[in-house]
Amino acid sequence: MGPTESCQKTALGKAKDAKLGQSGIEFLFLIGIMSTIFLIIVLVSYQGQLDISSLSSNLEAQRVCHELAFRISSISASGEGTIAGLGIPEKIAGNNYTVFISGPDRGISISHIGGLAGCPLPTSGISNGTGAGSSDKFYIKGGEIKSLKNSGRGVVVE
Repeated sequence: MGPTESCQKTALGKAKDAKLGQSGIEFLFLIGIMSTIFLIIVLVSYQGQLDISSLSSNLEAQRVCHELAFRISSISASGEGTIAGLGIPEKIAGNNYTVFISGPDRGISISHIGGLAGCPLPTSGISNGTGAGSSDKFYIKGGEIKSLKNSGRGVVVE
């Protein structure tokens, strides 16, 4: 084997080593791209779960608001002396909430961890029994409303 053949074999060995190094780098590059795609899919999925949770919380708050408005309307229409219990949940989506009732504005708002839900109040004659009458605007923590009573001058939330 002469010097020319030896140089050719050395050059071939270097070319093989270069191809192996290049394929190793390409493999690492591919792993990086796949990891990035996987991370993006996980983040999109997580954001979707957060959106679903928020939507569920908002729907539950709307349901509670409309249920409360319906009960107030029923008591108001039932006549003086009517008393009814009210079974609204203590928590919405596992979290505390606050009900704001405004007689003059004829509205109910529910503030919860997922935001704010509101609905119209069918009557302006509502109070929390403090004597302020229909001009009352008051807050009630979720689950604290035990009963509604038609006092003849409006509905009293107790």
